[in-house]
Amino acid sequence: MTGISVITAASRELPVLKRLMAQFAAQTNRDFEHIIVYDGPPPEEIKEYFRGIESGAMRFIWLAQKDGRYGSEPRNHGIGLSRGDWIVFADDDDYYAPSYLEAFRELNLEEGELGVVRMNNYGTVVPRHDMHEFPRLAHVGTPCCLFAGKILRENEELRWTYDNNYDHDYQFVKRYVERVKPRVRLNPRVVVKAGNASLFAKNKLSGRRLEQYLSWREPNFFAEWFNPVKNDCRIYRKLNELGRLFAGTQR
Repeated sequence: MTGISVITAASRELPVLKRLMAQFAAQTNRDFEHIIVYDGPPPEEIKEYFRGIESGAMRFIWLAQKDGRYGSEPRNHGIGLSRGDWIVFADDDDYYAPSYLEAFRELNLEEGELGVVRMNNYGTVVPRHDMHEFPRLAHVGTPCCLFAGKILRENEELRWTYDNNYDHDYQFVKRYVERVKPRVRLNPRVVVKAGNASLFAKNKLSGRRLEQYLSWREPNFFAEWFNPVKNDCRIYRKLNELGRLFAGTQR
């Protein structure tokens, strides 16, 4: 067994994957394995690149046929290949600081617990207590959640699904919390800057488009602008529901 199994559902081009691998090569916590599962047959240049760097602690495989459901099947395949006591799902287009995996180790998790570390800016999970008396979860994603490896491997119902919604991260975390009922440990250390944080500067989003983008990525920004019964707020309501699941479970 190894400490952490990092599972990446990959679908990006080679420069993005090279950046990802460089960031994990720089991790201060070296007790991990990295499983990269490409969604469908990758281009030859990607195969060649990974053949040159593959090792016992890093495995690169691909699905025979593209799944196309936002990484659901590659992540499920990675669970079956994993050997770690803990599992984290690291997206291929996010930015990971050298302290990323170290922040999980600092939690000193016990069996059955769920670790959550903070991501900054427009990152994935940001524990806050400003609007509600439970962790503020902004765009619930899994790169900041550390799951028990044995629990995931032994429970077939704890798998990724996708039903044409953009909240499959939320659905996976929610299913895990409801079934396992873990005690949650939060680490406020900022360890990641999400890959889309520079989107505003690049595309100069403004007006309604910016409003819609932020309402999905970071509901706290524009929560007061939307009527809670409108579809615009469906993600916001789900985040609140997940926050209540976490309530009373923190250490």
